[in-house]
Amino acid sequence: MYFPYLYARQGECRAIEDLAPGLGASAQKVFPVLEPAATNSRDLVKALSALAQHSAATYLIINPSKKSLDQGAVFGPWMADVSPFLSDAQITRPTLEIRASTSLADITSFLTSYPGRSLGLSIRSSHIPAANVAAATSGYDVLHFLHSSADPAGYSAAVGASRSVEVRDSFRTEARNADYVGAEQFTASHLYFAGDGRPGFSDYTLLPGKFSDSGGPLGAAVIHLSFVENASKSIWVEHFVSIETRQYEGSQPSKLMEAMTKLDAAITADSSKFVTSPGLSSYQAQFASRRPTSPTYNKRQQVSHHIATAATVV
Repeated sequence: MYFPYLYARQGECRAIEDLAPGLGASAQKVFPVLEPAATNSRDLVKALSALAQHSAATYLIINPSKKSLDQGAVFGPWMADVSPFLSDAQITRPTLEIRASTSLADITSFLTSYPGRSLGLSIRSSHIPAANVAAATSGYDVLHFLHSSADPAGYSAAVGASRSVEVRDSFRTEARNADYVGAEQFTASHLYFAGDGRPGFSDYTLLPGKFSDSGGPLGAAVIHLSFVENASKSIWVEHFVSIETRQYEGSQPSKLMEAMTKLDAAITADSSKFVTSPGLSSYQAQFASRRPTSPTYNKRQQVSHHIATAATVV
């Protein structure tokens, strides 16, 4: 199975909406893991509604801490909007984020709050000994999502490979969009997880694993698009960078159209290279109408295409 780890911002939530019709298969093989990082729950509620409409399940972190969501005045209204979905065992698998302030008692309380449910732990801190976590979750249907900051090998050994998924930061981030060149390997995790006894693999799609909400004037525009490399069967990513790469030169729409022109040329040269996906179809429709994408929509398209690509190899 594939567990794309997303911060549930607008572009990522819209990508989940796009993919929801294909996720709710009788044997679901793609389970999004959503760690909300937006104080306005509107986009998350839309994504959860789309998943519910198509009977697709997701892991949802119930104690988010980013963007002030750990503050009562912000968390209360957010939880009020989300709680109807949390009560539906067919749609949500409640997930607790383990960070430095989390205690073993917090884990126990979480587990007993959702009896008989499929649950998750998103482990970002290793301050609680792995053996203690393993003992606490023994007997519960819990999947442990292990981040690089929390000794994935140690926790996996303690809780068992069959109950753990390593969340890998597989996307190589450049300082500037202009620095992305050509194509490169993204991951081969899908080739090995079954042999390691794990239920699946996970990454942050084509987004950085370290959360950041910062931005600035657009220099180069870039489209990152995943594909399965024929020889190795690993997942690669190709970068399509605008011709104009300087800040304050050219316009955002013109730069995005330049990147889309390069993408269109690659599709023309090899029409079978990229899988059909909502994201790719959207790029093609926009290019045909000469209507450039936008930065948020670009993220939506890249994320949905990456998840659709990963779905073909699990």
